[in-house]
Amino acid sequence: MVGIRFRLGGAYPFFRFPISELSESVTELDLIWGRLVDEIRDELQEIGSLERRLLRLETFLLRQVQRSLEPNRLITFAVHQLQHSPQFLAIRDLASMIGITQKHLISQFEKIVGLRPKSFARVAKFQKVVNLIEQQKQIEWSAIALECGYYDQAHFIKEFHSFSGLNPSTYLTQRGDYVNYIPIA
Repeated sequence: MVGIRFRLGGAYPFFRFPISELSESVTELDLIWGRLVDEIRDELQEIGSLERRLLRLETFLLRQVQRSLEPNRLITFAVHQLQHSPQFLAIRDLASMIGITQKHLISQFEKIVGLRPKSFARVAKFQKVVNLIEQQKQIEWSAIALECGYYDQAHFIKEFHSFSGLNPSTYLTQRGDYVNYIPIA
């Protein structure tokens, strides 16, 4: 099995369409690239060395490039700001900081990253919570909620449940050995 994990916005150059078309769904790669997927799979199985397999896969991917591999600096900046702002950053303020309209920021962000900036900010906050939980032996929920920019405990619990399907305390008892992984019975 081979998996490819792109940086945020990194998959965009490899497809002819906005990445948002793949959001919130599971799409088989052969529906996008057709028989090329079977061909590369067969080729990779015939190559003995792992290093040569990875080089062949890289060559294959580079042939699929549809647009520049150079990251969009405005979107990269926006992603960084949304991931690292202690409180929620208003999208209009972020657009103003970048020097583009709010509508243009939302459009470009969604096309390249796959989510609208506000949705991405929510996910980033949740990921910060999950990572903090993993680093701490004693969990102080109110401190985590405050550090991650939730304005009150009820909002924190609602958002946590929205992303995980569990309340924070239940998550602690059901989480798996890996971050972001909850075993299903």
